[in-house]
Amino acid sequence: PAPHPPPPYPTGPPPRAPPPAHPALTEVRNQKVVMLLDLPHAAAEKQSAEATGQPNTTSPIAQAVMQAIPSKVRNLVRKGDKANLTINFHRHGDTQLPEALRGFYDAFAVTMRDVGTPVFPRKLFAATLDAFPHEAELVTVTHEQQVIAGAILLHDPYRQVTQVPSACTLRAFNHTSANMWMYFHLLCRSVQRGSRRFDFGRTTPGSGPHRFKKQWGAVERPTPWAIATLKPTANPAAARPDNPTHQRRIETWQKLPVWLTKLVGPPIVRGIP
Repeated sequence: PAPHPPPPYPTGPPPRAPPPAHPALTEVRNQKVVMLLDLPHAAAEKQSAEATGQPNTTSPIAQAVMQAIPSKVRNLVRKGDKANLTINFHRHGDTQLPEALRGFYDAFAVTMRDVGTPVFPRKLFAATLDAFPHEAELVTVTHEQQVIAGAILLHDPYRQVTQVPSACTLRAFNHTSANMWMYFHLLCRSVQRGSRRFDFGRTTPGSGPHRFKKQWGAVERPTPWAIATLKPTANPAAARPDNPTHQRRIETWQKLPVWLTKLVGPPIVRGIP
């Protein structure tokens, strides 16, 4: 629990984050924004009554979140309700966590392969759950006992903010609206855990992920991104996956078997700024 109540959130658009200052940070990029969504305060006040158990679509929290999101998004969430999906939340110490983490990582690796991006190592997610036993949760969405979507949630009880640093959905199950259904339940879980703001994470304006996050009503906050290079003459932009010179490499990566991307991806992704 927080030692004292955090200050109330200001109204209006979030302020611009100050650029980081450190002699090792030789370059600052401003191409990305962070997407933030304020959660229903009325639902947050009721969260103590639903402090345990899984959120469901008939709970006061779910009803408040459903009314707060745009109608088009609500329709897609309801489509997921009809797809026989199940969502589970796992934390450090959960006996089902190792199996759930394997299922999540398999889906995450496929998702990263499909978009042409090297995958993080599974031990990164395991270490996150170990390092934040109360704040971090692994989320899995299953369809007929197969994990088809998932996410990592980080709840900050002092700032009352929930972040989702990593998420995935298998393209083969897009027809179930699993991604929209999962994110709706992520918002409900955030309120259930006492958060008043949901951080969708950093994204590039105009991209597909940016449009996905914006449709929920999230607002942009410019976010400077500082980079430290090992060599003073290095060009960080050349290593970015959105550099046009990497298009052929991305297309080749998308054709690799998933087991191979799990093997060679983690050493590669460490060098991508």
